[in-house]
Order: sequence, then structure tokens, then C-alpha cells
Amino acid sequence: MKEQTGSLVYALYASSSSSRPMVYFNTRPSTNRHRYLSGPAALPPNTWSHLAATYDGATLRLYVNGAQVSSQSHTGAIITSTSALRIGGDAVWG
Repeated sequence: MKEQTGSLVYALYASSSSSRPMVYFNTRPSTNRHRYLSGPAALPPNTWSHLAATYDGATLRLYVNGAQVSSQSHTGAIITSTSALRIGGDAVWG
């Protein structure tokens, strides 16, 4: 997760409330304008999986093990932040 004060700039999760991988990004500072995209299925347990996401200003894409599994149209620039980039935890949600 790339942080901003009180929220995220972008984040990539292996599991979400829906038990599927999910990517988020934010297009407005401080207003929590989150855009997100989830994968179609949960990742297999006890197996390494490679997750990646891209955004080109028009389309958000999620990849699992090198294969695109989801995409969605979005517009707007991802905000910038000088806050921490954290792996495996964050200071936003505790």
C-alpha cells in the first residue's frame, strides 16, 4: 500500500472481503475517491501466486501469474504522495 494521510494512494491485496485479490487506487487526495478491481476467484491456498496491476489512465488491469484476469475502464490520474510505501501492513487501517 502506498499511503497518504488517512487513506491510501494505491494498494494491491492478495485477499479482500470477497476472498479474491483486489487492486485499489485513489484519484483525489483526502476525499477517498477509491477505484478498485477484484479478481474473478480466490487465489489457491498454500501456493505462491504473483499479482500485478497496471493503470494507463484509461484502464485498470489485474494480473495473476502473468495472465490478465480482470480489467475495467477508469479515468483520472492517480494522486501522488510522499508518504510511506508499505509491504505487508500499513499505518492507515492499523
